[in-house]
Amino acid sequence: MSRVTSPWRSRWFVVAVAAAALPLALAARPVAIGPIFPDDPLTREPETRDASGVAAREIPDLYDRVRHMMGDRSDEPLDQRALNVNTIDEVPDSSWFTNRIGTRPFTADEVRRGPNRSDGPAPGLWVIVSGKDEGATAGFEIVDAAGGRWLLKFDGREHPGMASSAEVISTKLLWALGYNVPENHVVAVRPELLHVAPKAMLQPFGARTRYMRQPDIAEIMRDASPNGDGTYRAVASRQLPGRPVGGFHFAGTRPDDPNDIVPHEHRRELRALRVFSAWINHTEIRASNTLDTLVPADSGDGLRVRHHLLDFGSTLGSWTFKSRPRWSGFETVWEGDGMLGRLFLLGLPVPRYAVMPVTESPEIGRLPDVNEFHPDTWRPRVTNAAFARLRDDDRFWAARRLAAFDDTLIEAAVDAARIESPAARAALLRLLAARRDRIVDDYVTKALPLATLSLSTDGKLRIDDLPAVTGAPSGPGTWRVEWFAYDPTSGAMTPVAKTEGAAGDALTMPRALRGDTVSPPGGALGGAASAAGAPATRRCVAATLERPDDPARAGQSALAVFCSSGEGEWRLVGLERRRL
Repeated sequence: MSRVTSPWRSRWFVVAVAAAALPLALAARPVAIGPIFPDDPLTREPETRDASGVAAREIPDLYDRVRHMMGDRSDEPLDQRALNVNTIDEVPDSSWFTNRIGTRPFTADEVRRGPNRSDGPAPGLWVIVSGKDEGATAGFEIVDAAGGRWLLKFDGREHPGMASSAEVISTKLLWALGYNVPENHVVAVRPELLHVAPKAMLQPFGARTRYMRQPDIAEIMRDASPNGDGTYRAVASRQLPGRPVGGFHFAGTRPDDPNDIVPHEHRRELRALRVFSAWINHTEIRASNTLDTLVPADSGDGLRVRHHLLDFGSTLGSWTFKSRPRWSGFETVWEGDGMLGRLFLLGLPVPRYAVMPVTESPEIGRLPDVNEFHPDTWRPRVTNAAFARLRDDDRFWAARRLAAFDDTLIEAAVDAARIESPAARAALLRLLAARRDRIVDDYVTKALPLATLSLSTDGKLRIDDLPAVTGAPSGPGTWRVEWFAYDPTSGAMTPVAKTEGAAGDALTMPRALRGDTVSPPGGALGGAASAAGAPATRRCVAATLERPDDPARAGQSALAVFCSSGEGEWRLVGLERRRL
């Protein structure tokens, strides 16, 4: 039975068992990466089981807030490596995440379009099928002239373009980073082309749900932002594909989803979401801003759960209908020590955020000066277990993706929001670029910053590090490499030789490893057949890498494993960044 198609023999089953044992003890870290299978590194997370039995659930917003404020069951920031990374320390594609930017060249047009599959709601009569009049989330659910279903959310009168711009920009950036997000468009709504369906329901603020009436349209849009031509600016969010089954928590697993076997706090893409949220100031990251849907499996075999992030109207400088408060991003909603201290001391001492310089305008809201932004001290409104487990290797993984966002790509996302004020647009571009640079500068030193590793057929090891690729600060460029024969079945390593060279120079693999003269226990390295007519086995080598003369990377190392085919081409199949 294949390791990929059988969850019982897959690495993911081992992951699930290991995760269950975490509360008891953390095992000592292995000397090597472990067994390397012929299909490593996995590029797609095995999700082979039908999820048709998943039932819809509701996660009340109040419960979700209190759960995070009081602490999840896994809130202790234990130093446990993410459990869903493959053998080369990357996150495989899955129903949670798709590798995009940072893994291939990206164009401005791709970022500008993002997840969009259309040009927005089809023009003509829009039929309102439900409405909400709940303060910051006021809006309509409509069916457009072509039958597409959309949610309309309006900008506030005092902040034209602010919430819709934040929604669209953050959607584009998070999509490029790899997350599942809705299709969002900035639209001009004509009230005269809105018609209430006979059975449309309305949930008025503080009142019972009732049938909606045509006059309710004007009441819901009373604080919306007019464009001056009789239209109103809004963001149109397309209904997600599939059947909604509720949001997801940032800890534990979903019990009725047979493919959800990695605890969410140990998924790297959810841990790293803290870094990306700090970039776009997404403080409202919790279960109520997520949604799972049941969609047909790509294989045609039943249904699978797809996990989405949504609702980005309170990102960047926006607080939906008003500018972001000064404390947002600096404190959680319940910062016990600081809040109680100021309560008893009559507000003293005055927190730094109360007097810091900010960039502020009606169209983009309020954002702190970049000199006041520090990714490690940034705070969401409520924390979660995945964010609490963020490790240095997760930070580096996130920083590498942000480093791929050049200014042109950021500009493409911002331009999709149609910000009218040139000054506001320029300010937002400057802040997003500066926050990106701060994160990259701070986090490329958190782990040995290998951007690419390659081993040529003639045994030349080439190392490209992330600072050299991005232009970020880099220390002295000497690499020290220790070479091993590697048994892919057991992970056993036999030391062979040590080499040293300057960054950018190719380091030569020892001659003993290029031939068949050295083999670890079991003979798995040998390229020649052990018996006449038997097929050649894989030859594998390992290399530990250090930067001994770079103080910023003292104590950091990496272990890389390469396996060769019978034709002699070497392929990177294992990589782990670690602390000495």
